[in-house]
Amino acid sequence: LKELSRFLGYSEKYASDVFQRCMGRPFSTHLKQLRLDRAISMLREKGHTISKIAESIGFSDAFAFSHFVKRAVGCSPMEYRRQQLRQADRA
Repeated sequence: LKELSRFLGYSEKYASDVFQRCMGRPFSTHLKQLRLDRAISMLREKGHTISKIAESIGFSDAFAFSHFVKRAVGCSPMEYRRQQLRQADRA
């Protein structure tokens, strides 16, 4: 939000209000969804460690990332990856 407001030349509060009016949801909700989408995409690929995924989407540690994913999808990142790989093997 800080970068967006600086880019637009607005205060953070005003940029947040404009974002919500235009996008229909708060900036923080939008950012969380973007991070989750990216994490899910990376978890479906085999070449990324959990800690690298966490780092690449802006988490300071794998524990916080794991908590984020578990709240969003109902299981840990590792379990989600296992489920996705099992489903891919069946297809």
